[in-house]
Amino acid sequence: MFEARLIQGNLLVKVTDAIKDLVNEANFDCSSTGFQLQAMDTSHVSLVVLSLRSDGFEHYRCDRNMSMGEPRTPLTRGVAWPAPHMPSPVPPCTPLPPGMSLGSMSKVLKCSSKDDIITMKAEDKADTVTFMFENDSECPAPWPPQEAATAPACWAC
Repeated sequence: MFEARLIQGNLLVKVTDAIKDLVNEANFDCSSTGFQLQAMDTSHVSLVVLSLRSDGFEHYRCDRNMSMGEPRTPLTRGVAWPAPHMPSPVPPCTPLPPGMSLGSMSKVLKCSSKDDIITMKAEDKADTVTFMFENDSECPAPWPPQEAATAPACWAC
């Protein structure tokens, strides 16, 4: 199981928003040392590397190394398949599932408030990641105020 609680949730919002225009989909690798992303931009000009160490989180748990999302291009012995100029040493690979969409992740994270605590959770074999937003500030008073809310009178007596 993976679980990470970030007190400064706005940091994750800003970082994701900054890289979403460079990288459409990415693979997030989680280990006991932290949370990493490494991906090429869509034009294959720049390499984006993000590393959030486990000691930067209030609570961090990663029971086993796991990867959230997979790159779209399958690789066989370091060569993208199929390679037209090479004979086929192995049967063709089936396409891998897409990586985690950074655009979608950015949209979800923008639902948080500036002061929210963000917790990310993922099960070992699950294909979903859960984002929880918490806020320690006082909740605003309900509207309308309770003393102004009255129940309608019952005429069927």
